[in-house]
Amino acid sequence: QLASDLTNAIQNLWNIQMIHRDIKPKNIMRREDGSYVLLDTGFAFDLSDESLTAAFNIVGTRIYMSPEQVKNARRALDFRSDLFQLGIVLYEALSGLHPFYKRGMQSMEIFSNIVMSTVIPLIKVRPEIPLELNTVIMRLLAKQPHLRFKSCESIIEKLKQIEEGLQ
Repeated sequence: QLASDLTNAIQNLWNIQMIHRDIKPKNIMRREDGSYVLLDTGFAFDLSDESLTAAFNIVGTRIYMSPEQVKNARRALDFRSDLFQLGIVLYEALSGLHPFYKRGMQSMEIFSNIVMSTVIPLIKVRPEIPLELNTVIMRLLAKQPHLRFKSCESIIEKLKQIEEGLQ
């Protein structure tokens, strides 16, 4: 449910040419009906706004940034940057561990991990999760945006298949 709801939110932002840039647990709320909503679009980036291209203006929460945010590749940002952050949130929700951060790390070490380190496959941390779910999350955490999903619809379809397989 969390993955589907947040993917829909990312898609809705992208439909209006915006990206969130700060997807993290504190910006996610669970409603009474069990659905999830993405909050705090204060960092949302309007891709058509020329004024938001200032160099060295890194926006977002350090431990939830995508590699392209860390590299300050402003023009390279698209919905796939939000998908990377979604991957971090899902990895953390399922394992209790952050894929790139451990308490006490300094910013440069965190950024280095986000850009270069290999993530321990979620299935090694939680062997009971479906292999297909591990595949989705690990793909969301791909370092290069072109290796992540090409559309939010394809993620939602994969999640539906996984859910059907669990029933």
